[in-house]
Amino acid sequence: MNWPGQVVLLVAICVSVFLFWRKFGAALRIILASKPDADFQLRPIGRRIRKVLWEVGAQGLVIAQRPLPGLAHAFVFWGFCVFALVTLNHFAEGFGLAFLSDSGFSRFYFLFAGVFAVAVAVASLVGSRMYQAQQAAAASLRPATAVLIQPGPPADSLPRVGQVRASWSAQGSGRQSGVLTTATVPGIVGAAAGARIPIWLNRLGQPAAAASGQAVMMIYALIAGGAVAAIAGVALLAAYAVGRHALDRRRLAAWEIAWARTGPRWTAHR
Repeated sequence: MNWPGQVVLLVAICVSVFLFWRKFGAALRIILASKPDADFQLRPIGRRIRKVLWEVGAQGLVIAQRPLPGLAHAFVFWGFCVFALVTLNHFAEGFGLAFLSDSGFSRFYFLFAGVFAVAVAVASLVGSRMYQAQQAAAASLRPATAVLIQPGPPADSLPRVGQVRASWSAQGSGRQSGVLTTATVPGIVGAAAGARIPIWLNRLGQPAAAASGQAVMMIYALIAGGAVAAIAGVALLAAYAVGRHALDRRRLAAWEIAWARTGPRWTAHR
């Protein structure tokens, strides 16, 4: 990087530090101006360090108080932590002081950061899309009451899917009849003919499974996101292994060609 670029980078860093200090300095002055706590003791140090590692590093307190939002927040925090070293290396590289090379620990860390970035991004996208889709499906359901035309399946028929004929009123299409199953309406199990069973109807006026609660939706979204993240990570690792194998073969082939040219001359001079 030439010196004009280094000057621009240095100015940008100074402006960023100044803006950060304006915010942080105000908060720090408020803390320093607060009334001293006469009972404050720094010891035991070990216990305080463990608490910081658990509550800040592992985000244990946030996850314990609000598990699902806390876990999402933890992944964002861990992402910043993973990329902190890479970001510092990028700044140092602008001044010719890069400390992460292309071998050993540096290669592993770049690979880990790349896999982490793609996995978290894909997991966040898939999880949010799944959650939005579940919310949209839940918003389209409307409650109704079905009247059983025949007795519902007995309780001892489970876990097989039972079914029964029933009728219900759908908005805009009048009275309809059809089949209710235990998969969409578990309440039909053991019900007598003529019983009135609460059901949910979709936009087409057909029975549908009840919408999951918000917590369940988020759990499904997190599970889907985690699965996709794992698949993305495995795919990236596999691609890295294949690419490295191909590059190693190419490098060995180049060495063989070079040795074929210099080997005879080197052995002749021995």
